Amino acid sequence: MAGTGIYGELLRAQLHLSSSDLSPTGTGLIYFNTTSSIAKVYNGSAWKTFLWADFTNVTGTLGIANGGTGQTAALAAFDALAAGLTGTPAKGDVYTYGTSTSVRTAVGANGTVLTANSGASGGVSWNPVSVTNTINAVSADYTILDGDGYRAIFVTTGSTDRTVTLPAAASNSGREIIVKKVDSGTGNVTVAGNIDGDAGGFILDLQYEHVNVISDGTAWFIA
Repeated sequence: MAGTGIYGELLRAQLHLSSSDLSPTGTGLIYFNTTSSIAKVYNGSAWKTFLWADFTNVTGTLGIANGGTGQTAALAAFDALAAGLTGTPAKGDVYTYGTSTSVRTAVGANGTVLTANSGASGGVSWNPVSVTNTINAVSADYTILDGDGYRAIFVTTGSTDRTVTLPAAASNSGREIIVKKVDSGTGNVTVAGNIDGDAGGFILDLQYEHVNVISDGTAWFIA
């Protein structure tokens, strides 16, 4: 191993090459095993692995108590770590740190979002999507998203028919949405979705015509 000055001399004096463990001459002696490609250090009573020059030489498993998982496969490793957490994990659960231990927050209802909550034991909780009174003005087809927060969609069609697609009713329970045609163009606005039991949706063909729909968690209805 190359080096310069006092540091280089120290390295040349202390690092040895050998195909097997050396007879130790003192604590702190380091040598490189040319057979296993592993460096070892003598701790005063035994040779201990100092570092791996080639990680392909690493075999076996590292227990959880030593910072590993005790497993060799990713899913098994995850399960092993989860087993030591608070509560029994289920699909979609979230683990966070509480005041002194891990806290399991069960998965929320469809369409809810995870938000910070200092009052919850795990610091987070599932809550409905916050819908603002924001208006989204569009002049092209638009698909309303679960979390976009829009209360109203104002559509300018010109001479081209446009489609506004409602999100899934199941993930938007209690949400109200207004779709309005705002121009005098000849294009129609189709509000796509199952509304009042009609899978064909709702058509707006006059300027300032609008429809206000609300979800009960299973379907959309005209409010």
